[in-house]
Amino acid sequence: MSAGPVLAVALGGLSAEDAVRAAGASQANVFAVGIDALSGPGPGVIGALARLGDVFVDARLSGPAASVGLAARRLAAYGARWVTVDGLAGEGTLRSAVAGVSVGRPGSGVVVAAVPEVAAGDLGTVGVSASPGRLVSRISSLAESCGAEGVLCAPGQLSVVGEVAPGVVRFAVLAHADSAAEAIDRGCDTLIFDADELVDVKAAIDRVRGSGGGG
Repeated sequence: MSAGPVLAVALGGLSAEDAVRAAGASQANVFAVGIDALSGPGPGVIGALARLGDVFVDARLSGPAASVGLAARRLAAYGARWVTVDGLAGEGTLRSAVAGVSVGRPGSGVVVAAVPEVAAGDLGTVGVSASPGRLVSRISSLAESCGAEGVLCAPGQLSVVGEVAPGVVRFAVLAHADSAAEAIDRGCDTLIFDADELVDVKAAIDRVRGSGGGG
C-alpha cells in the first residue's frame, strides 16, 4: 500500500448545509454519512456531496431482502458510491443489496459492516456466540462470496478481513487519529474519521510512510 489509504471524512451529526460546507472545506474526496443524514433532506445531501466526491453511506441496512435491495438501489441512485449493510443481515439480504446498488448506480458497491452494534460482552444476548474475531471472519467470508465490494471493521480486525477475504476493500472507522498507524499497518484501504482530525490523520500516515510501514 505504498500510495497510502484513501481518506474519508465523516460528516455525522451535521445539518445538511453544514455537511456540504464541511465537505467542501475538507480537501478530501470521499465523504461518509450515517443514517442520521437519511432523514429530512437526506437524498439531497447525498446528491450534493456526490458532486464533490464519492459518498460512503453508512446505513447498516438490515431487514427483509426485498426491502433492503430497494433501499440500497435508491441510495445508490441518489449518488452513494458505497452503501453499508449490517453484517448480521444474512446472505439473502446481502445478495439483494448487491444487486440493488448495481441497478441504482452502476459502479456503486456494498460494504458489509462487520462492526457489531453491541459490545463484545453482550453479543450472546442477541444470539451470537462467536467471539468478535470469529464473527468478523465469518462476515468477511460471506461478504466476499456474495459480491460485496468491501468490509467495514474496527482497526484491530483489519488483518482478519485480509486473511479470509483478500479480494475485498478494507474500510475502518477511526475513533481517534492515534489509531491511524495501526489501521495502516493492518492493511486498511480506506480510513474514515472526523473532519477535525484530518491534519492528525495525515501526519500519522506520513509517519508510517517515513518508517517504511503500511506495506
